[in-house]
Amino acid sequence: MPNIFILPPLENIKNRMKKQILFLLSMLFISSELHAQYVPGISYYGVNQYIEYIAGDMPIIIVAPHAGILEPAILPDINTRGADNGTMELALFMADSLHLKSGGCRPHIIINHLKPSKLNPVYSASDSTISAGTNPLALQALQDFHDFIQIAHDKVSNDWGKGHYFELHGNGTAEEWNMVGLGVSKYYLNMTDSVINTRVNSSTIKNLCTVGGVNFIEVLKGPTSLGGMLDSLGWKSTTSPNYPSPPDSVTFFYAGQNTWRYGSKNSGTIDATHLESYWKFMVLSANRLKYSNDLADAMLRFMNIHYGFSFNCQTTNLEEIDNRFSEVNIFPNPVYSNSSLNIETTKDIDEILIFNSSGILCDKLVSKDNQITINLKPGIYFLIIRTSHGNSTFQKMIVM
Repeated sequence: MPNIFILPPLENIKNRMKKQILFLLSMLFISSELHAQYVPGISYYGVNQYIEYIAGDMPIIIVAPHAGILEPAILPDINTRGADNGTMELALFMADSLHLKSGGCRPHIIINHLKPSKLNPVYSASDSTISAGTNPLALQALQDFHDFIQIAHDKVSNDWGKGHYFELHGNGTAEEWNMVGLGVSKYYLNMTDSVINTRVNSSTIKNLCTVGGVNFIEVLKGPTSLGGMLDSLGWKSTTSPNYPSPPDSVTFFYAGQNTWRYGSKNSGTIDATHLESYWKFMVLSANRLKYSNDLADAMLRFMNIHYGFSFNCQTTNLEEIDNRFSEVNIFPNPVYSNSSLNIETTKDIDEILIFNSSGILCDKLVSKDNQITINLKPGIYFLIIRTSHGNSTFQKMIVM
C-alpha cells in the first residue's frame, strides 16, 4: 500500500463560495489514517508525490504511465526514453469533461509524474529493475503505481462488476493518426474477419466479447469501436471502418505490459485499451481541448453501447467546457524555477495562493500583474487564483 498524501480535485472551480474553497483546502490536512475510503475527485500520492491517483466512481480507469517530466537527481537514469507529451493534460481534461457530462461521476486517474528515463512502469511485471532500476525510491514509486491501479481495478470490479482500463500514450507517426490497440496485432488485422475472430481469447477485451457476448469485430474496428467513433469525429484513427488495418510499413502499438496485465485476457471482468494518440491532437492548443472532449464523448458512448452503462449524463457542449477551462489558464506548464509564469484571464486578478503538495502555503501574491516569477523548488504545486469577480480557480502547476 502506498504512503498516501491527499489533495483536492484538480479541476477548475468556477463560481464557488469562499466557504466551499476553505472546505476544499481543509482536505489538504486530513490524515490518510483517518480516511477509510478513497473519495472521488481527491488526489492521493505515493512516495515523494511521484505517482498520483485521483479516485473515481465510474467503471473507467485512465492511466498515463509516460506523462511525467520530473527528473529528481536522487534517481539515476535507467534509459533514455522521453515523455509522452500531452498525456497528463489529456487525462486531466478528460476527467473534467467526463465529470461534467456524467452528472458528477468521475473516472479513476493514475499518473506517473516521473520522466520515463527515471521510471518506466509499463515494462516487465516480473522484473522490476527493468522498469525502475535498483534505487529504493524508484522501486517504491513503481509499487505505488501498480498499487493505485489495483485499487481502482478492484473498486470498479466490486462496484460495477465490469469496466474498462484505458492507457494513454502518444505517437508521432507519419500517418498522423491515433492507434487503438486491443491486443490484436497488425498481422491478424490484415486477415479476414473469420481469422480475426479466432483472436478474441488472446485480446484485452476477452471478457466483453465472450462472457458479455459483444461482437468482437464491431468493438475492434466497427462504427461503434473507440477508433471508429474518434475517426468519425475527425480524429484519424486505426482501427476503424476507414482504417481497419495498419499497413505493414507502420509500427502498430496494439497492447503493452499493462494492458495485458489489467485487461481481461488472462482473467477478470475489466477490459483494456492501449490508446496511442497522435501528438498534435494532444499538444497543440488549437486541438487538445476539443480532442479531450471528443474522446470523453466517445468513451461514454462506447461504455453505453457495449457495456450497457448509463451515467444519467447531462449534456455539456464544448463551448461550456471551453468557458470552464479558459476563464484562467497558466503557461508554460511545466515551468522552470526562477522563470516567469503567465496567467491568462479576462478578469482582473486579486490574489494568487500557491500551495505545495503537502498543503503548505508557499506564497501569497496580491497583484493584478498577469506575469509572476516562480521562485520555488522543483515539484508539484497548486494555485488558487482569485479574480475581481469573486471567482476562484484551481490550477495544477509543475515546477522543473
